[in-house]
Amino acid sequence: MVGNCQTRVVGRLIPWLTFCDGTLRLTLALGPKFNHNTNLIMSIAVIKAFSENAKTNPEAGAKLLACVKIKELLALAKEQGFNIEEDELYPPNEPQFTAEQLSPQLGKALLRA
Repeated sequence: MVGNCQTRVVGRLIPWLTFCDGTLRLTLALGPKFNHNTNLIMSIAVIKAFSENAKTNPEAGAKLLACVKIKELLALAKEQGFNIEEDELYPPNEPQFTAEQLSPQLGKALLRA
């Protein structure tokens, strides 16, 4: 509670309700899933580790290159022990993959133009 306001987090910290001075307000924030930098940094580190694994392991790299959909990439990451949230792959987060690692379809979806 801040001042005369009560805040209730709803979902993944993107929308939240604030009750302030008798008024209920819904606020929507754009950006990463978490407002806590440590959670975001840890999530990016997992994506980076998955990318590095694909660079150093030819079999994993070939499987990553064969993925044409985000769901396929996420399933491959999970199969290899990396728990990645889809929304962390997109901007405003920095890309952790190179164009050479991804199929043209995934490169178009995940890499900045």
